Amino acid sequence: MIKDLFGVSGKGNLLIPSIQILERIVSYIASQEQKGKATQFILEPLLSKKEDFSCQFYISAEGVITILAVNKLLNVDFAYTESCTPDQPFMQVLEEGNYFTLMEKVANELFKDGYYGHVCVDSMILEDGEIIPLIEINARKSMSLIKHQVDRYLQRHELKGNLSFLSVSNEDPNFSYEQLLNTLEKEGLLYSLRTGKGIFPLSANTLEVNKQIKKAAKGRLYYSLVSKDEEEKKLLNEQVRSCFSKHAYKIHN
Repeated sequence: MIKDLFGVSGKGNLLIPSIQILERIVSYIASQEQKGKATQFILEPLLSKKEDFSCQFYISAEGVITILAVNKLLNVDFAYTESCTPDQPFMQVLEEGNYFTLMEKVANELFKDGYYGHVCVDSMILEDGEIIPLIEINARKSMSLIKHQVDRYLQRHELKGNLSFLSVSNEDPNFSYEQLLNTLEKEGLLYSLRTGKGIFPLSANTLEVNKQIKKAAKGRLYYSLVSKDEEEKKLLNEQVRSCFSKHAYKIHN
């Protein structure tokens, strides 16, 4: 698998499934380099993955390490789509595999190199149960960290959410963000304390940031899917997608 150095959340990853595809890529790179352009990318073996997950921790300016959260990751074609809370048996597997001991060692090495702040380490579990602890180290705040922070608010109501997003374009310039929220509320999809479920919008400007540039410009809505039931979270996500499709938005996968 080829990874773009500047790819974010799985964007810029390319699987090489055959020698023919490899030859085409080599030919393209050669033509670029003949024009004087430099080429840099990361090569990784494609592993027999069962589950993706990530660990979020914080390194203080004094070197104190705090493990914040672990989140399972749902990816489509290597690209991030959702963060969700792992169950206790999953966490037990990580404990028994000394995963958190290694995360502390990673944090210590980062601090020795002069870094402090938020870190997200991408990891995976293979089909045979082997833990691959280090896929990528992201020295920054992450989507799963946002999920963790939202969950800190929700836990007072004994709830947790799954962080997700929709990439869409608005086909009707007169359909505003306020109208979207009103529509979601009328359809019973907005989170409320009364029902204890629904979607918890986490962004506004990202949805319409390109609206003034051109008609039907792409935007994103980030949100938390809140419910005590995991199957209901999946249903909520389907209902949200359906709502967007019915009301002036085109969904981009």
